[in-house]
Amino acid sequence: MKVIGLTGGSGSGKSAAAAFLASRGGLVIDADAVYHRLISKKSRCTRALARAFGPGILLADGTLDRGKLAATVFAADGREALSLLNRTVHPIVMRQVRRLLTRAKESGVPYVVFDAPQLFEAGGDRLCDCTVGVLSDRALRVARLRARDALPEDEISRRLDAQLPDAFFRERCDFILENNGTTEDLEAACEDLLSRIGVPCPDRRDL
Repeated sequence: MKVIGLTGGSGSGKSAAAAFLASRGGLVIDADAVYHRLISKKSRCTRALARAFGPGILLADGTLDRGKLAATVFAADGREALSLLNRTVHPIVMRQVRRLLTRAKESGVPYVVFDAPQLFEAGGDRLCDCTVGVLSDRALRVARLRARDALPEDEISRRLDAQLPDAFFRERCDFILENNGTTEDLEAACEDLLSRIGVPCPDRRDL
């Protein structure tokens, strides 16, 4: 089973790329979705976060109060608190991702697209056969985030400023998808990339 690591900044179109890349019969494993499932119930992840940031970030049922965690993280030195958050969460999320990859392999899935915004920071690239970065111009990213999250532009700018520059992904990824055109352009780029990676087209002889 081939594992394709997919990464990039907010608003780059990574989720759309993941869907296209999985369209030949692959499976998407979304690191953010794994994390949200872990914090939506009382779990090893929520207990670890409470040890790191204090029990006040938990709700009465032991699940995470995401608003309180955000307030705690950003009330302190942002860089240090964010580093602590990542050190706490990444190992737990990656452990679950490894389980999901094992299940995918056992089920006969031909390839997996591992969608992870912090693929390299979490060490997830070590699980991948190749890595792909999705990049877009900043103006397009701002427009997409404004439409998706209904956030004010200054908040979007702060979020983007806190993320890694395109150069980080260009230096580390095996392939780059430039997503500055239409949806059709992205789909065509993904098809081309799958061919370069060696993922075969579905057999269409009976269509």
